[in-house]
Amino acid sequence: MASVPSPDGTFRCEVIQLDHFVVVALIGELDAASAPEFGECLATLARLGATSVELDVSELDYLDSAGMAIFRQHRDALAALGGSLIIKDPTTKAFRLFDATGVARLRTAAPAGGRSLGALR
Repeated sequence: MASVPSPDGTFRCEVIQLDHFVVVALIGELDAASAPEFGECLATLARLGATSVELDVSELDYLDSAGMAIFRQHRDALAALGGSLIIKDPTTKAFRLFDATGVARLRTAAPAGGRSLGALR
């Protein structure tokens, strides 16, 4: 497992890679300050060949539009490769934001445990 922290320590990505499938736990606050680290984490995984990424957001305390932009950018990149981006276990606050932006209405996938928003396509 690899851990990628933000410079200010308010956010980190913990990564577990299993062949072409990856689980990324997002922990802390995903905002304009930490979004670049999240984006770089996902970009690195794509360069390493990951085509299916599950994002465990159960420990995500805060999410703003900068973080949402990274979700959408990498959803599109993975879809172009025939892959998927799956959101797992959103907190109530995160679920409301995903719902308000239309993410919760996207195609669902079998949850890996807990509540899943499904594949972002």
